[in-house]
Amino acid sequence: MNLKLEILNHNNMNIIINNNSREVAEGCTLERLIDEIGYKEFKFAVAVNNQVVKKTAWDETILYDGDKVIVIKAVSGG
Repeated sequence: MNLKLEILNHNNMNIIINNNSREVAEGCTLERLIDEIGYKEFKFAVAVNNQVVKKTAWDETILYDGDKVIVIKAVSGG
């Protein structure tokens, strides 16, 4: 008897961040994503699906499969 076992990973999902696909854990928050991509030390704005998310809401903003995240770094100078 031949049995084919297919293992599906239901714990990950794909999001788009600045036009690049990225796999993240299901239930990932915006704050966790920012930590993972190493932007925590920078000043920037973030939008999820074209809606700006205040920094105070990052820890409670859960990302979903297919979400589009845009990170815009602030640049100083004259």
